[in-house]
Amino acid sequence: MTDHTPIDYENYAKNMRLELSAPEMILQDGSINHQYFLVKKGAFWGKQHQKALIRGIEIFGIGRWLEIKNFALSNFVREKSLFTKCF
Repeated sequence: MTDHTPIDYENYAKNMRLELSAPEMILQDGSINHQYFLVKKGAFWGKQHQKALIRGIEIFGIGRWLEIKNFALSNFVREKSLFTKCF
C-alpha cells in the first residue's frame, strides 16, 4: 500500500530553499528575501549614492570605478556593475 498523504508544497519549497540557496537569498524561515533581488535591479541606490557617484565621475572620469569607489563610495560594497546601472 502507498501513502496518499497530500504534499505540503509550501513547506517543501521552503526546505528546498534552505538546503540549496545562498544564505543571503533567503530568510531564516526559508522564505524568499525579496530585498536581495531588488538590490540587483538598482533599488538600492538612493539620492546620496547617486550624488557621490556623480561627484566621483566629475573628479576621476567615467571608467575609473575603483578610484570613484575609494573616494566617494568607500563604504559601498557592491561590485562595479551596479555603478554602470545607476544611470
